[in-house]
Amino acid sequence: GKHRQEVTDPNTNLVSLKMTDLQLLYKAIRDFFDETPVEEWSYILFLESFKPVIMSVLDIAKRDEKATWRKRFIKRLEKIADDDAYTEQQRKNAILLKEKGSISADLFWDNIEKEKDNLRRRREDSVRHNTEVDALNLLETARAEKTKIILNSLKRKPEDIVNTKKRCKLPENDSEYYECSDSGESEAESTNEEQGEEEIRGLSQDEVEIRNKLLKILTARQEKDREAGKNF
Repeated sequence: GKHRQEVTDPNTNLVSLKMTDLQLLYKAIRDFFDETPVEEWSYILFLESFKPVIMSVLDIAKRDEKATWRKRFIKRLEKIADDDAYTEQQRKNAILLKEKGSISADLFWDNIEKEKDNLRRRREDSVRHNTEVDALNLLETARAEKTKIILNSLKRKPEDIVNTKKRCKLPENDSEYYECSDSGESEAESTNEEQGEEEIRGLSQDEVEIRNKLLKILTARQEKDREAGKNF
């Protein structure tokens, strides 16, 4: 009906939310104006009310995020101003707020950026310093299919992942390589190698970095267990 167009609003494609999440978000925006006393309407209160949603998306440019939320606020005010279902006071206030337009929310966004920077640093530290369990917990926030790809690749022996194919230097040019055939390599092993390379190609740069860090942790743990005489 009337509100469905908001879901496909091009202004929202800057934030990676699923369509069902967008529908819930726009319902929440409608509810904010419907349930908040009209004399309390303000852009800052609007932003503060949706701070948990804003904080849930770490990897987005501050400028893009500010523009997205400003457009969401204005879009809702425009709909209220044109909707006879709202009271005259609500429609007048919507027009006034929309006309102000340039209300500064710089302090709010500066604080958001500081909090997000802190969360991003903690995320990086978790991958860099903590155990593979902590890193795997971090991966749970990634897209489910990508997480499966990473975990499946880690089930292989680390040496199989690192040395996916034997390579030999060409004598006339040390910077070039060619693939050497291995008579002992089975067809299944070759298929696994190709699958591993295909999986790696399907990852983003961030996901490849996370995968490599996990692999490093896994290899170090394996080496430590070997030294302790354990069977890994």
